[in-house]
Amino acid sequence: MSAVAVIGGGLAGGLLALELRARGLATELIDAGSADACATALSYGAMAPWAAPFTSMGWLIRGAPSRWQRLQRRHGSLGWQRGWFRPVGEGAPLGGLLPLPCSRVQAQQLVARWPAVLRAAGVRLRSDRVMALEPDPGGQGGWQLRLQQGASRRVPQLVLAAGAGCRALWPALPERLRVSWAGVLELEPRPGRPGPAGGGLRLPARFSRLALEARAAELEQEAWTVDPGLLSWGEGWLAGQISLLRAAQEGLQPGDPPDAAVQERRLRQALSAMDGELAGWPGRFRQVPVSFCPGGLPLVGPLPPPGLWLFSGFSGAFAQVPVLAPLLADWIADPGAAASHRLRDLGLLPDQPLPDQ
Repeated sequence: MSAVAVIGGGLAGGLLALELRARGLATELIDAGSADACATALSYGAMAPWAAPFTSMGWLIRGAPSRWQRLQRRHGSLGWQRGWFRPVGEGAPLGGLLPLPCSRVQAQQLVARWPAVLRAAGVRLRSDRVMALEPDPGGQGGWQLRLQQGASRRVPQLVLAAGAGCRALWPALPERLRVSWAGVLELEPRPGRPGPAGGGLRLPARFSRLALEARAAELEQEAWTVDPGLLSWGEGWLAGQISLLRAAQEGLQPGDPPDAAVQERRLRQALSAMDGELAGWPGRFRQVPVSFCPGGLPLVGPLPPPGLWLFSGFSGAFAQVPVLAPLLADWIADPGAAASHRLRDLGLLPDQPLPDQ
């Protein structure tokens, strides 16, 4: 029997599973989704930690590139590399003419390598969907999982790392954990022609999504915003992102997907300011539900009753997850670890109030 089961096979669940195995815990990762349809697979994976605020969390995520380097030394290439980006949109220094340093994880490469990396580390992979979970009725502690394929599993400790799918499994999660829909365009290559906007990596100088997320609990109707960006994506390019948030209580669950045609039209119209050809450039629109927390601080730590943990709600996951996964793994492996105090000091525990309360 595994000591810990992690539900969710994206970036958060995968990196946490690796850290748990590194601490000697028998770990099982349960996920039923298609690898290329998860939020991780459609992410820019870009990081510019030098631009993080001068807060406790900001100082921590400045170590994200070093964490990725250590992970690659341990597990082989995960798609991380250094690079440069040109900022676009309002607030771009010198109109975006000056390239700025960053690093990026190529999400397609990471997702392709995930199963082999996890298995090599000793993580047990189970392709199944958790339909229900409850404290072990036998009174011996631990958790009982009912799986879609009919099996039942008992595990001593359980981590919810399924992003937008967490609340469906445990409705009592804090309302601070919310869901939005993120949409991007996978643009087709055009042989013999330059890439859109001159090619290269383009990122928003300011993310309007963060300001919208900060107002999520106050929304009386759905709202959307576009953060224009562009990066190479296989033979083509990935362009986006449009974010749609639903009103107040509706935003706690994914609900039905937004109208894809409407969202694609909105996104293309906004992207045309970066390159007029993007309004009609051939490509496929894709959207996925993603979890977030207003204010940008995720939820990391224990939930009642004992043995249940939450690892979700990230903003800038490729910078936050690699530095937070070791702290949560330390706490799960050793209840007396100093990591518990560090996570509380960062304001990330699920039972802590919002920072402005």
